[in-house]
Amino acid sequence: MGLKFSKKESKTSEDLGLSFMQSQLVNCLWRNYLRNLVSKQRRRMLVAGYDLDMTYITDRVLAMSFPAERVRAMYRNPMWQVKSVLDMRHQGYYKVYNLCIEEDYDESHFHGRVERYPFDDNHVPPLAMIKEFCEDVHSWLSSDPKNIAVVHCMAGKGRTGLMVSSYLVYTGMPAEKALQVYAERRTTNNEGVSIASQRRYVAYWEKVLSFAQGADHPSPYVYLPKPCSRELQHIRLYDTVNIDQIFVVVSELQPIPGQRYCPPTEVAKSCCRRIGTDQERCNKP
Repeated sequence: MGLKFSKKESKTSEDLGLSFMQSQLVNCLWRNYLRNLVSKQRRRMLVAGYDLDMTYITDRVLAMSFPAERVRAMYRNPMWQVKSVLDMRHQGYYKVYNLCIEEDYDESHFHGRVERYPFDDNHVPPLAMIKEFCEDVHSWLSSDPKNIAVVHCMAGKGRTGLMVSSYLVYTGMPAEKALQVYAERRTTNNEGVSIASQRRYVAYWEKVLSFAQGADHPSPYVYLPKPCSRELQHIRLYDTVNIDQIFVVVSELQPIPGQRYCPPTEVAKSCCRRIGTDQERCNKP
């Protein structure tokens, strides 16, 4: 009985060990599947056995998605893996730029080298924030040839693309070229910054820069336009099929002293309704 019991116990231990390994493999494959699903068309990097949603846009500018902890790490870049890769490749020479307003983390994960330039997802920042960001990145990269800048928002695509492209423009690259470089190196389908307002702001940024002639890698002079009020007179709608009414909300960014984030504040709202042809006003004299 003792021999049979011992043999059976040994077999059970082997089965338990095999089951544990199988479950670990399944969990690993499932996590990788989720992360690739969330990444969509963004390029990923295999580094030291880690599969991370990050890409070198240049040899000194790295774009990535949010470094997450706990449950979010199941489908985002795990914080500990990101830290491990950055410490392994650029120990002491990297600085992280967090563009998220909706999420934050302990800066000690990256040895305190974290700067926040937060603005809302699918939106644009003030030109003054783009200026401050570009000057910060330029100062950091100029202080040591080994330094790199790591930029992320939540998905690491729209807001990140806007700011990275703006920095490329700050170094002398044309706006359209900067957006194209970002799209080619960050995504597999060449669709980087897709939101129209974010693409426009890269072009706006290009227009306020002035480069000195004949200087090697000069820092451009930035002519920021003075704040001014504008009157919204009409909104042209191109697609009104099956739409009877449209709600319009107008917001403006309100600066807060001592903070970079400018929260949107509602200043007006209205409702537009479809009218019949017999109700149309004649604008002719």
